[in-house]
Amino acid sequence: RVLVDSAEITGVGLEKVLSNENNLKVYPNPVTNDLTAKYSEGKTAIIDTWDINGKQISRVRDDDRNGETQFNFSNYKPGMYLMRVTDEDGMLMGTRKIIKK
Repeated sequence: RVLVDSAEITGVGLEKVLSNENNLKVYPNPVTNDLTAKYSEGKTAIIDTWDINGKQISRVRDDDRNGETQFNFSNYKPGMYLMRVTDEDGMLMGTRKIIKK
């Protein structure tokens, strides 16, 4: 049994989140050494990367607002990684699976 005195839910609609998913492109994927992430220009981006076990392996803040960041994957073990990009307001720009050869 759950009792709720009051609740307020705010945010964007699902359509906005889904359309933002198209704002992130990563290549080459699979990656051997260098990976490029492209996303919407004009806002500061926060790029988080996790390994398959959920351990965060990097967090990069792109204050250049140019919509592109390069990553060096050469020291990462082969496997699957997850990259998520959010803007400075916390809005999701996209999430992608990355395969490291």
